[in-house]
Amino acid sequence: MIIWLNGTFRRGEDHHREGGDLAPPGLPALVERIETDTKPESADAKQWRLDHLTDYERALPWLRREAQVVDTTGVLPAEVAETVLRGVRTG
Repeated sequence: MIIWLNGTFRRGEDHHREGGDLAPPGLPALVERIETDTKPESADAKQWRLDHLTDYERALPWLRREAQVVDTTGVLPAEVAETVLRGVRTG
């Protein structure tokens, strides 16, 4: 089971919907998110993320097909953990 925590990439309305459901972000939204991330703790990861966009792009169709998306925007960590655990238990 793959669980995609959508709040990781969500900013404003740049999350994606497929068939009415949230889906992993497309490449343009992800590149913008990486390029505009100015948090000091993200500085070292920026180049690694950009270097691995091709891997993400190749995996994207599979992620969209197989991932269960959990929108974490505005959700407390304990609630996210419960949602993930429930998803793992039910498969």
